[in-house]
Amino acid sequence: MGVLRQGLGDGMFISPTENALSGYSEPLRRFIQHEGFSPQVNEIQNQMPSWIPGDDYMINFRKGDPYTKVEEGYARLPGDGYAALHPELEGIDPEDYPDIEKLRILGDIAPYSREYQKIHGRLGKQLKDNPELRAQYDQISEQVRQTKDSTLQVDERHFDAPVDTIEGTIKSASARGIQLNEFPGRTFHLSSVGSSMADMVADMLAASNAMKMTRSLSARTT
Repeated sequence: MGVLRQGLGDGMFISPTENALSGYSEPLRRFIQHEGFSPQVNEIQNQMPSWIPGDDYMINFRKGDPYTKVEEGYARLPGDGYAALHPELEGIDPEDYPDIEKLRILGDIAPYSREYQKIHGRLGKQLKDNPELRAQYDQISEQVRQTKDSTLQVDERHFDAPVDTIEGTIKSASARGIQLNEFPGRTFHLSSVGSSMADMVADMLAASNAMKMTRSLSARTT
């Protein structure tokens, strides 16, 4: 007597031991393979203080492991590592850090955040009679300014720098680039030419490939 499997997923197949229908589902089990499992992880809320940027910033420091989201995060984000480098904060809840420390941290990890702007504006009005804190405030502000300026310079260099426009007669075109009669020995890559030039070169390459294919077919038929 064949063994009947009556669990979920059993199918009606011919038993290998009997010429009868039964709940033998091994053929189905072999045909439908178990899909591999890759865990899907949703970052959960962490215990970063409320003044640290969350999902409204380019980096969400409020979910998952925040210390892995910036280089040397253990020393730059509020917590035991930061307190170890700043003994005056030992035993203080990160939520209650002095505003100057909040500004220092935010100026380092999130200079474009609303949280930085908020604390920066608030502190600027409170430090008129405190030269020591004012000096720290000005130093942080200058470091943030330099960071933003360097970022803007990179953007300008990549996107806003002057572009040379040249004209010429195409001598040859290939996947490696194009050569112009007016600039012998120089190859222009497609990434360095305008879209209209790139389109024209693409058309020339397509026509050249079609011509080669036609010649190949003709050679085979002769």
